[in-house]
Amino acid sequence: MDRDLGPALAIALTLHLLIVGAVTFTWSSEPTINRVRPVPPHVLAVIMEKPSVKPAPKPAAKPVVKPKPKPKPKPVAKPEPKPVAKPAPKPKPEPKPVTKPQPAPPAVETKPTPSFTAPKLEELLASEDREIDSAAAEQQALAAREATETETYAAAIRAALSQRWIIPATAREKTSLSADIRIRLLPGGEVLDVNLIRSSGDRAFDDSAMSAVRSAGRLPVPSGELFNKSFRDITINFNPQMAGQ
Repeated sequence: MDRDLGPALAIALTLHLLIVGAVTFTWSSEPTINRVRPVPPHVLAVIMEKPSVKPAPKPAAKPVVKPKPKPKPKPVAKPEPKPVAKPAPKPKPEPKPVTKPQPAPPAVETKPTPSFTAPKLEELLASEDREIDSAAAEQQALAAREATETETYAAAIRAALSQRWIIPATAREKTSLSADIRIRLLPGGEVLDVNLIRSSGDRAFDDSAMSAVRSAGRLPVPSGELFNKSFRDITINFNPQMAGQ
């Protein structure tokens, strides 16, 4: 620190000497004595230069070396993902048809096979003849029963009409008179219609026969097939003998 103030003190001393010499020179050249006011001691000042402190040289800045950018790594090509094969859907198991247990077939009774002997031709013919004769006999018996029943109902109808018939007095002695009257009946015997299909030649005789049928109302008839076959439409012969029955 003392080494630095030496030059400054030397400069200050030199300046002080220069000022004193100037003042002295002025006093000798001028006759007028100018009293110099004494400089108060406290006014006298020594100008000292403040040593200029040179700033220490800054160390040269090292060139900033920018780091070289690291080369970007090349993008690694990602391997394309292999397509994952989707598993084939498993086929749904088809429902098995439910088979209902079939009932056991009923036990078939096996009958012992009878020993069979083929009949002779003469026996077969004789059997057929017997069947034919039996059927004919049944038919004849049925016809006979129908004829008997038909005649029975016919007689009952004639008797019912004779009770209703009032023969004219002029015709009673004429035994040759005869008239046929057609009668249509309903099931049950009700008279549906009356027609004269053969006249006796005597008007009074014919009219009396027609009146007897109309007044009868209901006649006795069979039912079922016999009525349809024989009594739905009948013809009655009126003669003087019928009136006396």
